[in-house]
Order: sequence, then C-alpha cells, then structure tokens
Amino acid sequence: MIRMICLLFALLFGLPAQAQQKVVFAFGSDGFLFLPYYVAVGAGYFEREGIKPELVVLNGGPLAMAAILSGDADVMGSGIHLNIEAQMRKQDVKAFAALVTHVPSQLIIQGDIAKKAGITEQTPIAERLKLLKGLRIGITGVGSSTDKFLRSMLNFVKIDPERDVTIVPMGTAAPLLAAFSQKRIDAYVFSSPTAETGRLKFGGATLVNLGSGEFEPLKDFLYNCLTARADWLKKNAETTRKIVRATTSALELIQKDPEAAQKAALPFFDKLDPALYKEAYRQSMSSYPLSPRIDEPGVEANYVFEEEAEGKRPNVDPKVLYTNDYIEPAKR
Repeated sequence: MIRMICLLFALLFGLPAQAQQKVVFAFGSDGFLFLPYYVAVGAGYFEREGIKPELVVLNGGPLAMAAILSGDADVMGSGIHLNIEAQMRKQDVKAFAALVTHVPSQLIIQGDIAKKAGITEQTPIAERLKLLKGLRIGITGVGSSTDKFLRSMLNFVKIDPERDVTIVPMGTAAPLLAAFSQKRIDAYVFSSPTAETGRLKFGGATLVNLGSGEFEPLKDFLYNCLTARADWLKKNAETTRKIVRATTSALELIQKDPEAAQKAALPFFDKLDPALYKEAYRQSMSSYPLSPRIDEPGVEANYVFEEEAEGKRPNVDPKVLYTNDYIEPAKR
C-alpha cells in the first residue's frame, strides 16, 4: 500500500531531478576529432547518465595532459602517444575509450603553391611532400599529434624539421585559419572541419589526406582516446562507466543515424557554413569506431610510428597504456 502511494506521488508530482556530477574534459584542440563528445552532449547522453560535462580547449595535447596530471581536469582527449610519453615519465595515465581509430587529419597547402608546382591527387606522395621544403607550416602545439604527424611526413622525404621548414605552433583552429587566410603560414596539419575550411573558404589544396590511408606509416592508427589518471579512474569507476555509456551511444548514433548525429553536434559548429559542415562530416565518417573498445593493433601502430619517428621503440609495455575494464560493464 505504501509503495502504491509513493508511486502515485511520483506520477503526480514528478521524480526529483538526478544530481548531475561535473566532469571537466580537457581537449588539445577542437573540431571533428571530438565529434563523439559533441554528439554525447547534444543528444543528451551525458545528461541521461547524470554527468555534467565542462569542456576546456587548450593549445595542444601536452597541455591537456598537464591538466589531468595537475587535477585541473578529470579527462583528456588526445592521441595515445601522449600516454606513452607520460608512462615513460612514470606518470600513470590510462586511455579508457577510443574516439577516433583512423587519422582524419589533412595536410593543407596554399592553393597557389600547389598550382604553381603542378601538384594533383595523382602526383606521387613523396613528390608532393618535397614541396614543403622552405615553407612555414602550422600545427596546434609542440609535441601535439599535428606536430608528430608533420614531422613524420617530413622525415619520410628526408626534410629536416628543424632546418628545412619553419614549424609554427598556432594553438586552436581560429588563429591557424586566420594566419592561413592572410598567408602568414603556407600550410598546416589539422582535422575536420578546419581542413575543409582551408580548402573551400580560403583556396587551399589538400597535399596529403591522412584519412584516406595514402600515407602508409599512419594507416590503421588508433588516434584519439579519452584518458584519465589511473587513480582517478579507480576512485571514479562508476562515473567512468557513465562516460563510456554516453560515448558508446554517441558512436552508435554517428554510424547508424548520421543526420541525427549531425543535428546533435550542430551547436558546437553553429558558425560553420552548413555545406562545409556536411562535407566535414562526410570526410570524417570512416574515422569513428562503432565501439569505444581499444584494440591492440591500433595501439601497436602507434609504437611502429614512434619507432620510425624516433629511431627506437618506446620502452613501455603497451598494456599499461589503456584499459577496457569500463567498456563491457557500461553496456545495458
């Protein structure tokens, strides 16, 4: 009888709102690298789980890593190479959900430079990359994924990153695009929609599309993950499962109902031209997994990349970089 009265009271007056737990996310840049997060926010998946996300965008992944290590942020989103570097410094961080499993970035160059050199999509990739010698090239920040990818492409054609080009840290997309539009930089490495904006709005040309797999060292590469300190994960296990559930729902929506996912993420791209937004989404679709589970081959690809870039394999056991412990329990 008492149970029926309580149920009737709940139906008449509504249940009390679920307390929302604040979680601070730190990203090293903005754009489609973090589309699953934007979709999870816009579609209400975090709210459903009782999570109140707060986002801080910093100038490159290393600053996002510094934020979680200092406790200024709870969760970061960036490449797993930063986890390797952290573990080498005996800083125990772990990736717990994959966001992007193929590198979606592009190397964009000023259109007039490409045209003068006669560069087309059919031009061999090595010949295209040699065009970078002597140029000013924008990245997000020193040590970031954009920095490492650029250096890999330069080393591929034996261009010295320190002497043969000028690498310019630009932080986020807005100052980078401003510099490109004013020709203060000649090229840049970035993901969608910044890559498409440079092409469609400012007359740039794609020199290399990493997302297509044409640059072999970065093919089938685990790119972007959610990472936290190991002690934070242990202390906040249920919160982590909630984050994973929201992320899983977002990844499924991206693949199964693209239009709904685009609509959910639109508030984060409301200043972007609608046609450009759709093109960026189309270009990025293949980069997102259906599940946030982190797979060993994608992690191993990072080790191969690091070994080729630095001349030696990182002395860190890959198994300490990530955990899937919060994936299966998160499923409903």
